[in-house]
Amino acid sequence: MDFINLNPAEIFEYPHLILGEIEAKSREEGIPLLSREAARAVYQLCALVAPKKILELGCGIGYSAGWLACAMEKGEFHLSDYNASYLKRTKNLINRVNPKLFVSTHKGESTLFLEQSREEFDLIFVDIDKVFYERVLELALPRLAPKSLLIFDNACFSGRTFSPIKDKKNGVESIRATILADRKSTRLNSSH
Repeated sequence: MDFINLNPAEIFEYPHLILGEIEAKSREEGIPLLSREAARAVYQLCALVAPKKILELGCGIGYSAGWLACAMEKGEFHLSDYNASYLKRTKNLINRVNPKLFVSTHKGESTLFLEQSREEFDLIFVDIDKVFYERVLELALPRLAPKSLLIFDNACFSGRTFSPIKDKKNGVESIRATILADRKSTRLNSSH
């Protein structure tokens, strides 16, 4: 294979064609999505971990869930969102891309779901309002199975996380606090 002249579209092709439709729909409706490159990275991480049980906090129109579902063989996929129409849409999408998955939806505040849950997950993908990221870290750690992943979408917050705060102050401060909490956690720090 000629890696020097490789078309980037070949590297980041969709694992299922419906994901291209979701991208187009998001542009039409003005709904932000993670980039296809970030989606591919999340897909690869998911494939490496081979989770049997995923929780996605904040599913939007299902784009990231679709990528994650494509990387799973079989298992459970739990969705938490405050928007019932997003939950229905995402559940339908997951059923289309991977009918082997059992899909469970939880309508309401994602932090409340984590507070009440006693289940363990192999992968938790977080894409909710950034001001809740520090709280989610605290609540998610006890819900993680051994050798699992906790992924925060857009943690760099378009560069705001590491720059002087000009806007979205609460979100930036929450992400910075999450990073500091993560550094102090013995559960996440491999040097302990």
